[in-house]
Amino acid sequence: MGCDGGTIPKRDELVKTKKQNKQVDKTEQLIATWYYCALSKTPLKEPIVSCKLGKLYNKDAIIKYLLNKKAYGDGDIICKHIQSIKDVTTLNLTANPAYSSSNKHSSIVSNTVGNDVLIPQFVCPITMKEMSGKYKFVYLPCGCVFSEQALKEV
Repeated sequence: MGCDGGTIPKRDELVKTKKQNKQVDKTEQLIATWYYCALSKTPLKEPIVSCKLGKLYNKDAIIKYLLNKKAYGDGDIICKHIQSIKDVTTLNLTANPAYSSSNKHSSIVSNTVGNDVLIPQFVCPITMKEMSGKYKFVYLPCGCVFSEQALKEV
């Protein structure tokens, strides 16, 4: 039956503890932030816009959301701060020469499934650093996108 002197129960056998929440994988979070539209969850494609919070969106997804607020189920939560097209800035991005258009969607899907290397679509025009989440990027009010290091150097 136990507890007759021959067994010594451990604390985890006697005390029931609350299950810990699973932590989000950082690589998955980076992929979601830098490669997918925050609103439609589809791969980013030009024209790309950004809000004041720094989230990246496909411009057509934002227009669709502004025309019909119920177009995306969680749109009210994700971009409730966007009331008009003036609340977002169209980004002038520099294409990555290492990124080919033939592997656009296949590389994104393979990275989420396997451990393949994902090639970012865009780079900083000054430092040529890839826009993958490894380095911080900023954009000016005109829409020009640079790595934070490039702005500090200039």
